[in-house]
Amino acid sequence: VSFKKAFQGATAFNNGETENNKTNPLSWDTTRATTFHSTFTECSNFNQNMIRGEVTLTISVGDVTTNFIYNAWDMETTITVFNMFYLCSSFNGEIDSWNIRNILDFGNMFKSCSDFEQYLGYWNVMNGVNLTDMFTGSKLRLSYPYLLDTPTNVDYFFNLGTDAAIS
Repeated sequence: VSFKKAFQGATAFNNGETENNKTNPLSWDTTRATTFHSTFTECSNFNQNMIRGEVTLTISVGDVTTNFIYNAWDMETTITVFNMFYLCSSFNGEIDSWNIRNILDFGNMFKSCSDFEQYLGYWNVMNGVNLTDMFTGSKLRLSYPYLLDTPTNVDYFFNLGTDAAIS
């Protein structure tokens, strides 16, 4: 399943909420998703929490009610989040509960997300192959520069240049 460019350029998209109101988090079933390449790119007003956890969806048709239970934001099958939030200037949603251990491509994930500064201390990016410019232009870059476990093959993790590259 691919969410590639699903909302790219949707500058007004914010899950039906008003600006900076995160009371209605996105609760998508992502258990079979493999790519989130540019999913929210240029969604300048997007700012929703995307918390991993069990969700119950209740559907009623006439007298019959059915509950569907799924795990929201289970990222275990995801392999790329390249440009996922690129240029989402308002985004500062909670995503620290995601299981990201199988993701290979984190390139530009939060690039130019000027408001993003969420704690990601539980993230383990050891399997990441591309983390280029992952936090360039975000508040997280300045707030927690040594926060994440990092692989040894990453240059320009925070776009600090070759002298400061993580090794």
